[in-house]
Amino acid sequence: AGSDGQYAKLSRALRELEPALADPKFATNAARVEHRDQLLALLQGVVAKRPAAHWLELMRTVGIPYGPINSMQEVFSDPQVLQRGMVTTVKHPVHGDLPMTGVPVKYSRTPG
Repeated sequence: AGSDGQYAKLSRALRELEPALADPKFATNAARVEHRDQLLALLQGVVAKRPAAHWLELMRTVGIPYGPINSMQEVFSDPQVLQRGMVTTVKHPVHGDLPMTGVPVKYSRTPG
């Protein structure tokens, strides 16, 4: 969570961890940074129990900015990535067709 307000929302949303997350050593962003290893251990233990889709929906529901962390396979098969032409193929003289990332900036009248 990127702010104290977001952390408070996260603490309430993670009901099973709410008492632990209320510990004064996690009360401010500076304190959470100082005790990062302990906080990550608490969060990882809970997050690992459910699929990513569960956590994405929970973050959306409670109003915390979120996004998935995708594998390379997920990135390059994402419909938006494909629609925007972010995957292209380059012919290599020895290795044949090589998938590459496309040009990220798209203009209406120039290729890219």
